[in-house]
Amino acid sequence: EYFTIFELLYYTGMRVGEALALTLNDIDFKENTISITKTYYRVAGKDLINPPKTAGSERVIIIPEFLTDELKQYVSHLYKPDPEERLFNKRPQYVRSILRDRANQAGVKQIRVHDLRHPYVKPTTKKFITFLKFFGQLHSCP
Repeated sequence: EYFTIFELLYYTGMRVGEALALTLNDIDFKENTISITKTYYRVAGKDLINPPKTAGSERVIIIPEFLTDELKQYVSHLYKPDPEERLFNKRPQYVRSILRDRANQAGVKQIRVHDLRHPYVKPTTKKFITFLKFFGQLHSCP
């Protein structure tokens, strides 16, 4: 379960609350897409599902086929999954603690869960893409 969550965070640039709010209805296995329409968080001991952080955060993400396959495999292990219920019945603090614990076990520097967004988000920003185009003109990349 956590492996699938971390794969989603890394390869899609989702925020942790967006990943934890996902339902089967949000995933199109044929088109390899995930619709982000909500986010999950917990306040004062209550689970809340609300629209994403900003209006622009509602989006459809195209995912690689291997990630679609991993999601199918994960769902195949669920007992009678309800298409309207959250796929991952976890809280953000649990995801953070697992990442911290695994970093400690591996003896590597700890990162924040939010940092998993950066490999996806940074290359898609206009400033970074402009830099890559410029760099590509100076050096022919294979």
